[in-house]
Amino acid sequence: MKFHLATSSGNIVTGIGPGWVRIGAIEYRESLVLTPEAIATGWAPSGFAGLAEADFAQLLAYQPEVVLFGGGAAIRFPHPRLTRALTDARIGLEAMD
Repeated sequence: MKFHLATSSGNIVTGIGPGWVRIGAIEYRESLVLTPEAIATGWAPSGFAGLAEADFAQLLAYQPEVVLFGGGAAIRFPHPRLTRALTDARIGLEAMD
């Protein structure tokens, strides 16, 4: 068996818990957008109940192929009318807890 040291670049999720996510060594307790190159805090500040079409439309600026949407402790799906900008741009959406 041969072992190779692998190093990752970009933003790495290093921990999760109720109401928080740790990226690298920093813990966040708010909604955010995470890409390999960026961490944008303040996304959808009103939480799941306050999601709006504009919240998902602003994700287009990141040019994603797919959006992984974390809705909290339980899997929750945003209403399709909210994610229309992603659908129209042929960007996939996956919901996760």
